[in-house]
Amino acid sequence: MLCTVRINNVTLMALSNTNLNDCPHQGRRAVTRVMRVVMYSVFLAIQLPATMAQPSSRQQALSTLQRALGSQRADFTNHQSEHFLLATDADSGTAKATLLELEDTYRHVKHWAGKLQLSTIAAHEAWPVVYFTHQKDFLISCERMGVSSEQGPGLYLPADHVAIFQDIANLEPWQAASDRIAKIKQAISVYSRPAGQVDDSQLQRMRDQLQLLQNKKKGIRKLFQRLVIRHEAAHMILNGLGILNTGASYPDWLTEGLAGQFELPFSKGETLGYNPMRMDDLKNALAADKSSAIIPLLTFVNENNFSASSAEESSWSYAQAWALVYFLQRNYPKAFTKYIACQAATTDSLENNLNTSCAGTTFLTDQSTFELNWLTWLRGLKLDH
Repeated sequence: MLCTVRINNVTLMALSNTNLNDCPHQGRRAVTRVMRVVMYSVFLAIQLPATMAQPSSRQQALSTLQRALGSQRADFTNHQSEHFLLATDADSGTAKATLLELEDTYRHVKHWAGKLQLSTIAAHEAWPVVYFTHQKDFLISCERMGVSSEQGPGLYLPADHVAIFQDIANLEPWQAASDRIAKIKQAISVYSRPAGQVDDSQLQRMRDQLQLLQNKKKGIRKLFQRLVIRHEAAHMILNGLGILNTGASYPDWLTEGLAGQFELPFSKGETLGYNPMRMDDLKNALAADKSSAIIPLLTFVNENNFSASSAEESSWSYAQAWALVYFLQRNYPKAFTKYIACQAATTDSLENNLNTSCAGTTFLTDQSTFELNWLTWLRGLKLDH
């Protein structure tokens, strides 16, 4: 199960399983508060059009990795799985775990696409991925690739069809936890000396606290590392498989809502991307009862890009995007697949691509009924909060 501890106003946790659907509700809510920091960094890191690069040859993948790494290349080793070519300066264990997450996300996307009868193209070559253990190297690579990372944990570059990540331990919440652990270690060192004159039981409590914090920090790092990897990998896979198309215009609610379906492994028997952390964020937005919490349906559908002034507002937008995609694929699967196909064929700018076109000819054909069903579903969630 899941337990939490707060360090410098950051909630950390330890997991004894990997399925958040089995975790206590209050534990999942604690996770989402930390997730806002991470995913808001993703939101700030890059806002790029969701375009698809044609599956590249291995030589093209290696060339992309070379461009992303530059002179840092000597410190990196390549690790390949069926669908991904990973370059990293991390240890082999981390590389293996990263490839497992990437491949698991690939399988989930393929299974999901089959369930919705979405056509895909064959991936003949491995797709390039870079994982940095040091933030400075990550930032240099982002600059080399012509993007501003804003110190986010990861990003996907559709024009190059490459995903780039950094170790999430580089981000502020984990740095704060590390500082707290260092202080406890220092205190234990001081109080362990003869002159410290500290009761043995008090010293043992400090050691127990240190062990607890270290375990929880390790657990939260592993969880959010996989969240970031799976989220950006989903963007990459959706584009690489042709589910999202080259040159098409897609609103953020669709691209981010789709990626949100795959941030966590599916539960047993689940095929449509239920995400308990996004669900809890959505319930928090409903409970907040603020004008910026839940955006009116038509406004949200017609929005080109997310705009948020805080991590909390960003988490609400991402949660609503996940919820709308989840709602559509469960309740309007045929209309949703037609909507994706319609958008894939749309080359107009998003300013001219409102609900009167793709959405209006698919899931919004009966606008009043659809909005009623959507609001009824949301009200049910609010009552269940």
